[in-house]
Amino acid sequence: MTASSSQLSLKGCFAGDTAKAHAKTSMIAGEGVSNIRTVAAFNAQSKILSVFCHELRVPQKKKLSNLSLAPEIIRGGEAVGSVFPVLDRHTGIEPDDPDAHLVETIRGDIEFRHVGFAYPSRPDVMVLRDFNLRIRAGHSQALVGASGSGKCSVIARIERFYDPLSGKVMIDGKEIRRLNLKSLRLKIGLVQQEPALFAATIFHIIAYVKGNATEAEVMEAARAANAHGFIIGLPEGSGYKTLVGERGVQLSGGQKQRIAVARAVLKNPTVLLLDEATSALDAESECVLQEALERLMREAGPLL
Repeated sequence: MTASSSQLSLKGCFAGDTAKAHAKTSMIAGEGVSNIRTVAAFNAQSKILSVFCHELRVPQKKKLSNLSLAPEIIRGGEAVGSVFPVLDRHTGIEPDDPDAHLVETIRGDIEFRHVGFAYPSRPDVMVLRDFNLRIRAGHSQALVGASGSGKCSVIARIERFYDPLSGKVMIDGKEIRRLNLKSLRLKIGLVQQEPALFAATIFHIIAYVKGNATEAEVMEAARAANAHGFIIGLPEGSGYKTLVGERGVQLSGGQKQRIAVARAVLKNPTVLLLDEATSALDAESECVLQEALERLMREAGPLL
């Protein structure tokens, strides 16, 4: 093999590795952005960033040893310039405000006092107007209403994805704005109607909320969510090692919901928020799951 052909071979191999790495990191970034509420609810911003950086380690090392890539590096620097204004933008809701009260434990008493709210994209449409609600720790509360009536908006206030325009949201008698949001979210579990599953194995998706979770803990949570049976019965016998694909494309809607519930069960939250979390389940599976949630609620705070 000549020197020139050897260089071309190495360059082709490098280009292939780089393309794969960029494709993977683009997928990770896309999943993080499109599922930002799930990422925020589980305080997983640093985990997403860590996985993103890990996937770029090999091409980063190769680029530093290849001076022929200097033009690409320059173009990349110019392209990323537009990102910095976004990164430098100040957020109105700081999740780790050092001046806020750190939440060690909560009972789970939740109260809305004369809350008014409209989404920033439609400030003239009031979703909540003088809204009042009281949920005592250890009790469950169902919100029923037509689409667009504000059910999801109530859940979003408890997670503090947005602040109300007027009134107060209280937890254990303290206004939520005065609580350290990152520490508060550690006490809250969320299962959405459209569960956000990342492109990983079922084990890692459930263990997402607990970095040091054991196989036994993950399986116990799956059993509680009535998910263990279908997981071990998946094709090719992969079980918990099954890759679900981007956005969980390999699973049905009901299967995704049960895995999302198992993830919330593993977190063992004081407050569990369910946003139509059983809408894709058949009647028998929903009954089994409701029984599991009732058992969980006996040891936790309110279920909404």
